Amino acid sequence: LYPEAARAEGVTLKGPGGELRLAKHEGTWRLEAPFSAPADAGAVSAALAELAAARASGPYSDDAGKLPLFALGDSSATVLRVAGPGGPGLDILLGGPGAAAAHAFYRTPGSAAVFEAGPLSHWRRGTDPGPWVDKTLAAVEPARVTRLRVRSPMGVVDVARQEGAWPGGAAAALGPVLAALTRLRQIACHPGLVDPEFAAGSSKLKAAIEILTELRKEGHRALVFSQFTRLLAL
Repeated sequence: LYPEAARAEGVTLKGPGGELRLAKHEGTWRLEAPFSAPADAGAVSAALAELAAARASGPYSDDAGKLPLFALGDSSATVLRVAGPGGPGLDILLGGPGAAAAHAFYRTPGSAAVFEAGPLSHWRRGTDPGPWVDKTLAAVEPARVTRLRVRSPMGVVDVARQEGAWPGGAAAALGPVLAALTRLRQIACHPGLVDPEFAAGSSKLKAAIEILTELRKEGHRALVFSQFTRLLAL
């Protein structure tokens, strides 16, 4: 679909759910919209690799009146633009899931010809920023933290463990910080672990279900492990 995807410098996804922008700065990917944050380089690389490997088939229709059937109408499609190193690289509209697993229907702007391409599992997640954010902080286990640095307008404070213990009254002061790290790890898995009233779902759990569904269709078995046992009950 786009053999030069590995050399991409920017990605934009714009659809009914909003807009998501990723850009490479000095070799490092960052999320620029809907908010600014370091991007998960592994997720971006895997998604770009999909674009490079994806194969297209079709067209299946060239009737503009049937575009809504493929979720490719102007109000339902998701615009995917990938900027190459020298300028525009890929500009397509993504629609609903294709006939094959992990595939999606797509068309080019200004055309009613509908094609199918895949695998595109990373791009079918839409504009949800969750799968693209670097979760390194949320992956740190509080018990493994040995040093903390806090920056503020008042200056910088460094605190380190000494022989396995936090010095002086630091243990009590750092308790809320370490607890916050645990909550961040829970939110990265599913916000419902922290907020029981949260009903919007989890991009990580959705991706896991998609992978497990495909494995089951292919006759495979998988062992699912989570440090938070409540996650398995969601």
